[in-house]
Amino acid sequence: MPVLQPQSDSEFNNILLKSGTTPVIADFFATWCQPCNMIAPFFQELANKYPQLTYAKVDGEKLKETALRHNVMAYPTFIAFLNGQKMDSIRGADKAQLEAFVKKWVQNCPSPGDSRVPGQASLNSFINGHQVECLNEDDRNTLHMLLSNAGSLISDCDEQLIINLPFNQQVKVHSVYMKGPAEHAPRIVKVFANIPNTLDFDKAQSTEPIQTLDFSESEILPLRFVKFQNVTNLQLFVESNKGDNDKTVIEELRIYGMPLTATNMEEFKRVAGKAGEVGH
Repeated sequence: MPVLQPQSDSEFNNILLKSGTTPVIADFFATWCQPCNMIAPFFQELANKYPQLTYAKVDGEKLKETALRHNVMAYPTFIAFLNGQKMDSIRGADKAQLEAFVKKWVQNCPSPGDSRVPGQASLNSFINGHQVECLNEDDRNTLHMLLSNAGSLISDCDEQLIINLPFNQQVKVHSVYMKGPAEHAPRIVKVFANIPNTLDFDKAQSTEPIQTLDFSESEILPLRFVKFQNVTNLQLFVESNKGDNDKTVIEELRIYGMPLTATNMEEFKRVAGKAGEVGH
C-alpha cells in the first residue's frame, strides 16, 4: 500500500476529502527528527500489512498550516482522520503503540460491501466490550458473542431484551441496524441514551424513550440525529419481535454514526527543548 506524501496543505486536504469514511493515518514528521526517521520504515510496513486504510506522511515543516491546525507540537505525531475530521492521535516512535493505534482504526473501517448508511461509519469498534450488558440473554447465545461475531444473541425467558452499549468515547449516533431470522427478529425497540446504569424491565417500560423504532419493514432505521449528538451510552429495549414469539434472535447488530473529535491533552503540554521549537 503506497504511503501518500502531500506537498502542500491543499493536497493533504484533498486526501482527507477523497477518503470519506475510510480512516486516514497521517504521520507528521520533520526531516531533522531522528525518531521520525527510525519509525518511517515501520510505518510503511503497517501500510502494507493493513491496506484497508489510507496512509500519508506529512512534513510538518513544509505543511505548517496543516500541522498548526491539528495542534502538532512534537514529532513524530500520528493522527487518525475520519470524514475529514481529526479523531485521535498518539505521539512518539513506539512501534507497539503505533500498530495498536492502526489496528483500532482498521476495526472501524467499513468493509467494501458495507454501504448501508452513506457518509457514516460503524461505531461497533468504539463499544466498550468489557462493560456491555444484556438482560434476559440466553447463557449460550450472548451479547458478547454477537459483538465479537462468534454467534447470535438470543433471549431467554421471553422475547424481551435490554442491551446496554457503553462507548469508549463520545459519539454521534445516526442509525441502528438489527438483523434476525424471519419472525424472531426484533420489531419494537425503544432507544435510550446516556443512562449510567442498565435499565431494568420495569424502568424501561415506564420511562419515555428518546425514540421508538419499528423494524417491521426494515432492518436499518435512522435515529433523530439531533437527539444523539453526544452519546456515551446507548440502551436498546427490545420490546417485541416480528412474530410475537417467545424467543428474539439478533444475528447482527450495528450502530452507525461518527465518533466525536478526540482531544489528546498531551498535545497541550510543553515539549522539552528550546522555546518555540517543535520537536524533542
